Amino acid sequence: MTKIGIYDSGCGGFSVLNHLLKSGYTGDIYYYGDTKNTPWGSKTKKQLNHILNNIAQWFKQNEVSTIISGCNTTLGVFSNELTTIFSNKVINVLENTQKNYDKEAYSVLLTENSFKHNLFSKLIKHCSIQEIPCPGLAKSIEMNKVNDAIQLAKIYIAQCHYQHIILGCTHYPLIIQHLRSSFPEKKFIDPTQFFYFHSPLTPNKIHISFKITGDTRLFNELIENNLLINDYLINGKRYKQSVNLVNQ
Repeated sequence: MTKIGIYDSGCGGFSVLNHLLKSGYTGDIYYYGDTKNTPWGSKTKKQLNHILNNIAQWFKQNEVSTIISGCNTTLGVFSNELTTIFSNKVINVLENTQKNYDKEAYSVLLTENSFKHNLFSKLIKHCSIQEIPCPGLAKSIEMNKVNDAIQLAKIYIAQCHYQHIILGCTHYPLIIQHLRSSFPEKKFIDPTQFFYFHSPLTPNKIHISFKITGDTRLFNELIENNLLINDYLINGKRYKQSVNLVNQ
């Protein structure tokens, strides 16, 4: 059976995990959230390299066979180096999706590191791209401070020249419904909607194990608010929820 590993600085990879859940995936998912060191968008390459090697070791211990990046920042910083770090191909939601961007121009909200490496300008070369760094936005979402995140996002969205806005960090789609309500004239795009992952469906039950480096209580609140799951492990401890209130 395929074992999928998803990694992120925290809850950003939930947008990828939600996509897998909605597609009907069944099997084992190992999710590494480096909440102690979040956000990654302002980390140096050396710092990120150390963190990713720790994650790679955990995936190896759990015999993960398929790795999906829940963090767009690492694609911008490391590009092809990810395969070497993980000794395995790393799937990213942004790869091979360029054809889905069919408008003449897009504004992109993204982390400082992705901005520094011109991530979307390099990936989407057939459109006019305006990249806008968003310091603090991923952190606010990670801390479950939704109102603060919305107010920050409004500042960055005010800088957008174009109607179509790509949410270029995986954290940002977690507040997409709030953004759509606040800016009905804008078209917000979650790149995970273009992500296709083929895996044979089996009658097996899905099993999700989270490895968290920081506050497990806060992370469990984020799970309850953003994921439709009710039976999972966090750092080896089982959690069961009767109700999930998903803010999407």
